[in-house]
Amino acid sequence: MRRLHIAMLALGLFGVLGFTLANGAAQPAPDGSKGTAEPGILPTTFSFPKTAVPPAPKAAPAAMPAAGDGFDLVLPPPLPALPKPGTDTPPKSEPAILPPVPEPIVAPAIPPLPDVLPAPKKADLPTIDVKPVPPPVTAVKPEPAPEIPKLEIQKGDPATSGVPANRVASGVTIETVTPDAVELGKDATYEIVVRNPGPVAVTGVRVEEDLPPGTRYLGGEPMADVSLNALRFAIGEMAIGAEKRLKVTVRPAGDADYKTTPRVTVTAATTNSIKVTRPKLAATLTGPEAVLINEPAVFKIQVKNEGSGPATRVKIHIQLPPGLQHQEAKNGPAVEAVLPSLAAGETRTVELHTVAVKPGSQACELTVAAETCSPVTAKATTMVQQPLLKLSAAGPGKAMVRGEPTFTFEVTNPGNAATPTALAAASFPEGLEFVSASDSGNYEPGTRTVTWHLGPQAAGAKKALTLKLRASVAGKIAVRAVAQADGRGLKSEAEAVVQVDGVPAVNFEVVNLDNPAEVGKEVTYEIRVINQGTCPLTNVRVAVAFSSGLTITTVTGPAKYQTAGQTVTFEPVPRLGVKADLVVRVKAKGGAAGDQRCKVQLTCDQLKQPIVKEESTVFFSQ
Repeated sequence: MRRLHIAMLALGLFGVLGFTLANGAAQPAPDGSKGTAEPGILPTTFSFPKTAVPPAPKAAPAAMPAAGDGFDLVLPPPLPALPKPGTDTPPKSEPAILPPVPEPIVAPAIPPLPDVLPAPKKADLPTIDVKPVPPPVTAVKPEPAPEIPKLEIQKGDPATSGVPANRVASGVTIETVTPDAVELGKDATYEIVVRNPGPVAVTGVRVEEDLPPGTRYLGGEPMADVSLNALRFAIGEMAIGAEKRLKVTVRPAGDADYKTTPRVTVTAATTNSIKVTRPKLAATLTGPEAVLINEPAVFKIQVKNEGSGPATRVKIHIQLPPGLQHQEAKNGPAVEAVLPSLAAGETRTVELHTVAVKPGSQACELTVAAETCSPVTAKATTMVQQPLLKLSAAGPGKAMVRGEPTFTFEVTNPGNAATPTALAAASFPEGLEFVSASDSGNYEPGTRTVTWHLGPQAAGAKKALTLKLRASVAGKIAVRAVAQADGRGLKSEAEAVVQVDGVPAVNFEVVNLDNPAEVGKEVTYEIRVINQGTCPLTNVRVAVAFSSGLTITTVTGPAKYQTAGQTVTFEPVPRLGVKADLVVRVKAKGGAAGDQRCKVQLTCDQLKQPIVKEESTVFFSQ
C-alpha cells in the first residue's frame, strides 16, 4: 500500500493529496507533536522516507508522533486506537482505504486512551510504585491520641509491593488505619478509610462492621448506627477520587488481639487487627546475708517486664524492718521509687542503701505494681550482727585484816557476733596487796593493776578471771575492773567492794612518874592508850578520879575536858588508828601522908565494857 501511495504521488496527484491533507489538518494536533503548525493549520513542509519501507519507530505511550515522522494521517480523538507506524494502511486521501471502523464505543465502558487523552494524575491511578509507600491521600488533621503509626506493608516483590495489606482496590477501596498495639483495658481508636479510585462515581455506599464479642463502642466521627453489636455508616455518593474517613473508638474485651473487619456494600471488605499487649512484672530482691551493726546494708531490686507490652508507671514499694534505716525514710519505714515505663523484655536494677541500726534478723518486703498489671512481691532477709562485751565482778563481801579475799571477774559476749581482741584489767587501792591472778594475769606494782589479754570473744562466750589479794587494813575497800575490745567501742566496767574488819586490841596503862613523894609535893600521872588491834578505835573517852588526899593542879590531853571536884572527864576522841596512841597527863598535890589513889576509866565503841585501871602513890612527911 505504501508503494502504491508513493507512485500516485509521483504521477502528480498533488491536487487530490492536497485536498485530503487539508481535511486531515482540521483535526487538533496530538500532545507532544514535533510539527510547528497550530491546530487547524497544515504544516507547510513535508518530508518522506527515502526508503521504500521505513523502519517501525518505538511507540510513545503518552502521545502520537507528529507529522514529519513518516506518518501521513492524524486520526480524530474519539477513535479507540491508531495503527502502529510501519504497518500497511491505505492512503489517507481515499476513504475506501481507511481502517475498518471498530464496534460502537461507549465511553464510560472502556478505560481512558493513554495515547490521546492527557495523562491522569498519579494519585488517581491504582498503580504500584517501586517503593513500598502508600499513595498520598487527602490530608486528615492528626488526632491527639493515640498516635497512628505507619501502615505495615506486605513482604513481596519490590516491583509489585506498595499496597497496604488490608486494602481492597476493586472499584471502591476500604482500609483500616490502626495503632500497632494498645494496653490491656485501654481504649483503641482507629480509622476506616473508604476511597473511590475508579473511573466513575458510585452511590449508595455503606460500611458495616461486626465488633468482636464483648467489645464496647465508645463513639467516633461520625457516629455509627449500632445494632446488635454491629456498626453501620451510610456514606451515600462518592465521586471519582473521593475519600471518606470514619473514626471509631472501642474498648477491646479480654487480652486477645482485637480484630477490625469493616465491610463496604460494594463488596469491598478489609480485615485488620489491633494487637492487645499485656505487661507482666517479675521482681527479685537480694541483699547481704549478714552485716555488722552501724554498717551499710545495700539491697538490689531487679524488675523485669516478662509480658508482651510496656508497663507504665511502675511503682516500687519497700517496707523496711526496724533494724534497717534509710536516710530518706523520714515519715516511716516505707521507701518508694517510680519507673516511668518498662518495655516488654526490659529489666531495670535499682539499689536500696540502708544502715543497720538494730541487731537480729531483718526482713525487707518488696512490692512492685504498674498500671494494668498485677503486683508482684519479693522478700530478702539479712542478719544484723552486733558483738557485745559485758563484765561482772564479785568478791567475798567481808574479810578480816591479814586475810586473803579472792575476787572473780566474768567477761561475756551476749551479742551475735565475735568481738575483736579483748583486754581486762583490775586495780585496787592501798590496804590490799597482790597475791596471785589466774590466766597469766600480769601485775604492775606501780599502778597496782592486773591485766589479762583475752583475744577475740565468740558470740555467747564466757570467761572467768580470779584475783587474790591480802587485806592489810580494816575498812570498806573497792576493787575496780574494766573490759574492752579494739576498734568497736566495746567497753564494760564493774566494781567489787569488800568490808575488811579488824580485831580491836587496846594497850591502856597509867603511870605515876613521882612515886613516892613528900606530902605537899606535886606528882604527875601519865595515862597512855595504844591501839594494838587491826582496826581503828572510835569514840575513845578517858575519865580520871582522885582520892580525897589529892588535889588536881594541871591537866593536858588530846581533847577538851571538864573538872568536877576530884574528877576529870575528857570528851571522846573520834578515831584512833591502828598503832596510834593518845596520852593524858594530870598533875595533883598530895595533902596527907599515906597511900593516895588515881583511878582511870577507858571506853570506846570497840570495847563491850569499860577498862578501869588504878595507880597508887605513897606520900610521906619529914
